Amino acid sequence: MPDFSIYHELMAFRVREVLLVHTPFDAFIMGGANLTGRIARQYRGLNLSRPPRLTAVQDPGEALAFLDRGRCDLVLTMPQAAGMDGVALARRIRDRHPALPVVMLAHNPSGLPPDLLRANGPLEQVYRWSSNPDLLLAIIKNVEDRRNAEHDTAAAQVGVILLVEDDPADLSLLLPPIYQEVVRQTQAVLDESLNDEHRLLKMRARPKILTATNFQEAMALYRRFQPYLLAVIADSRFPAGGRPSAEAGPRLLAKIRSGFPDLPLLLTSAETANRQTAEAIAAGFLDKNDPDLPARLAEFFRHHLGFGDFVFRLPDGREIGRADNLIAFERALRDLPEPSLRYHAQRGHFVTWIMARSEIPLANRLRRAPTRAPTETLRRFLCQTVYAELKERQRGVMSRFSRRDFDAKLMDFVLCGEGEVGGKGLGLAFLARYGREEQAFDRQGLLPVEVPPTVILATGFFTQFMAQNFCGDELAGLADHEIDQRFLAAELPAPLRDDLAVLLEQIRHPCIVRSSSTLEDAHLAPYAGLFRTCVIANQGNLEQRLAVLSKAVKLVYASAFHRAPRSFSASVGERRPGAMAVMIQKLVGQRRGDLFYPTIAGVAQSYNDYPVGPMRPEDGIVHCCLGLGATVVAGEPHLRFSPRHPRVLPQFTAPADILACQQRYLHALRLDRPQDSEALRQRGGMERLPIATVAGLPEHAPLFSRYLPDEETIRDTGSGGVPVLTFAGILKHQLLPLPESLSALLELGRRGMGCEVEMEFALETTPSPHLAVLQIRPLVRGGPRARVTITDNDRRRALCHTTLALGRGRHADISDILLVRPDRFNRAASRDIAREIGMLNAQVKAAGRRHLLIGPGRWGSADPWLGIPVNWQEIDRAAAIVEICGGSSGVAPSHGTHFFHNLTALGIPYLTVRQGTDLLDLDRFASLPQRTATEHCALLAATPPLTVLVADGEGVVTQNANNEGQHAP
Repeated sequence: MPDFSIYHELMAFRVREVLLVHTPFDAFIMGGANLTGRIARQYRGLNLSRPPRLTAVQDPGEALAFLDRGRCDLVLTMPQAAGMDGVALARRIRDRHPALPVVMLAHNPSGLPPDLLRANGPLEQVYRWSSNPDLLLAIIKNVEDRRNAEHDTAAAQVGVILLVEDDPADLSLLLPPIYQEVVRQTQAVLDESLNDEHRLLKMRARPKILTATNFQEAMALYRRFQPYLLAVIADSRFPAGGRPSAEAGPRLLAKIRSGFPDLPLLLTSAETANRQTAEAIAAGFLDKNDPDLPARLAEFFRHHLGFGDFVFRLPDGREIGRADNLIAFERALRDLPEPSLRYHAQRGHFVTWIMARSEIPLANRLRRAPTRAPTETLRRFLCQTVYAELKERQRGVMSRFSRRDFDAKLMDFVLCGEGEVGGKGLGLAFLARYGREEQAFDRQGLLPVEVPPTVILATGFFTQFMAQNFCGDELAGLADHEIDQRFLAAELPAPLRDDLAVLLEQIRHPCIVRSSSTLEDAHLAPYAGLFRTCVIANQGNLEQRLAVLSKAVKLVYASAFHRAPRSFSASVGERRPGAMAVMIQKLVGQRRGDLFYPTIAGVAQSYNDYPVGPMRPEDGIVHCCLGLGATVVAGEPHLRFSPRHPRVLPQFTAPADILACQQRYLHALRLDRPQDSEALRQRGGMERLPIATVAGLPEHAPLFSRYLPDEETIRDTGSGGVPVLTFAGILKHQLLPLPESLSALLELGRRGMGCEVEMEFALETTPSPHLAVLQIRPLVRGGPRARVTITDNDRRRALCHTTLALGRGRHADISDILLVRPDRFNRAASRDIAREIGMLNAQVKAAGRRHLLIGPGRWGSADPWLGIPVNWQEIDRAAAIVEICGGSSGVAPSHGTHFFHNLTALGIPYLTVRQGTDLLDLDRFASLPQRTATEHCALLAATPPLTVLVADGEGVVTQNANNEGQHAP
């Protein structure tokens, strides 16, 4: 037997205590049950120690006090968390505790100062945090490797892998799969005859992974650990001699290759031309654009580097069954023969087994079992007690799906498959957990709140589906409908289809099938509304229901490759489409005849960019409709109100305004007809029906007022007249505390996420009122972080001025104007206008320029009669957008839809110009030189270039190239 004593001396430094300076949302992502479970499993394979304990604080003073009074091995901070400056905090920590590693997790590392990682700087490393829970484990192990490498290499000749990468985003992408492969390979080469203790001890000798960010640091590590090198992985571009160098990687690998002809080397690059460079120095090549990058890393490593069941018995000792978990235990109790039930209950066997599983509160309750009562009384007590415990622990908890143990009545939030849950799933899981912890869902005086029962198909299924059905770039260049057809014709992986069948055996209610891409709902690029959502009736036999659900899942997968999200990805610098998880959620609502829909649905935002009257921005804004919320997110007419001022309705100031602005159509699910592929593809399974279809239902009476034409008045009570959807019974007469409940939820979300938030919700009033939160995401506001002051001089020279503007900052050097010509505008031709805009936008894009987009109505509206229904790819070169409202368009200002959420995420200013109130010098614009003209549009040359200034809801456009505005960083 080998001598293992040496391995006890390895890994002397362990990260046991981690201080996390956080918002509650960040704490949930990094320290939630899902991540904690992963870390625990990984640690059992790495060493004998427990996973590190995470201590989370929100106040920088509290963080410093914690460090001063106790032991900490690692500090994780964000650039800004609840208003804190993470860099300044890191410097203060370094001053007090010079040896303590501080690592920054940034959603957008590119905005950080470039000198943060210099020698003796405040930070040990910067990573891009994109909700990948494996990254935290990689960070912890890398900090340990840095501290232990010197000793462990000398003591046991532990191998070293050198990774050279200066981009935090790419480092965050590469490091987790490298650690996973090292662990997997190390486990694979262990002698299978070793006992568990020795296996774990030997795992301490796994290779160390050391990282460098520049040429000099890489060479220093190479010289120091040269005898122990197992491989070198280097990016092609990183700093050398203090300056970025495109040849630094090849030069480093060539130098190493000259001394080590057989050492495995790997060059990584986003430029495929570097493949030949890698071949010239006998190095492998890894394309960073490869969508299956972890698999390519695995190939490099593979080719180049190697407690129990409850046993139910009869009184005579015969075994009649087993249970390995509480769910199986409770199910067995239901049908357990009377002799066995009494045998175990009277001898305390049930309590003993539960205690051994550390279920102490449940065990104490089971001690009170009426063991001498009639058998069915005893059985009912045992089953109800265990079931209640199982049900309670499921609240706010994401359970792992098991075909054997799945119980739809028990499990409210289920994760099916391996991989990530995506942005929507993560946000919803956080809200379910945080709301439970804060006891926020059952507050007296407010509506009861729930997160609808949800199943998430993890991203692993998507990866399997793509690998099974598609190769390379065969989807590139295809139109959206062609991609849909390819996906509909493809087969789902057999494990996924089998899991869906098991799910549908118990799930019989209508469902909504939603995307949950890993790209969605991020702090800086939410991808709001860019992926498909399908609503399914879930009717018929199992085979029929499975067929429809399978189509819906495939169509959601397909939308990941549609033009709109691809264009948005290019705008935010994402090189990969992102993996797609899918949420299958109980559809909130009630059957009404052949229709199924909620009483009210919509979107609530914690910040109102257009406050009027007594409203303040922080009071928030709610956009609501009767029926499914597609009415709101598509930008169709709906009701807007502030939850703090529900009686103040700016768009309902006079009967004529109410009639003009009221919701005219509702979206609902039809239950009287089959759902075919085309209905799912074109309309997401929904029907768009006139409000008059449901206006006469008695349960909707509190939502409608009556318009009396002869009197030209609108009354909230009485009969006769024309029904008008005003929601007066709720907003004016307070029949339900909907505004107060939404306000409380928004405050909960703002506090939990540490930023402004947006929620999708649905209210059902029958048989009893209850409010459901369908989604929560960060509400991204503004763009560049420069503080701008708009001066009187700016206003005097403005070509455009408005006090209704989204965004913030100074946007200069706009060389083109894409103008929808007022004399040619025709709402009936709005789809043609959208196509013309797309053509001119492509021309600007090809020239590498940006344009100011000007036109009437609601940009991005799904209703072509309300505005121009442009898609992302048709306006992706817009530097700023001007919406003309009033006048001939007759359309009120719009905001709050998915379209606007993504605009603000990209930092694109959005100026709403009210005719007769604001300034828009169309004559001046029209006099500029014309580059190209179409039937309805003109592309104009802005000479000199335009500058757009936006601050505190005010926006101006000037054409003075010397006008910088007054701004400060």
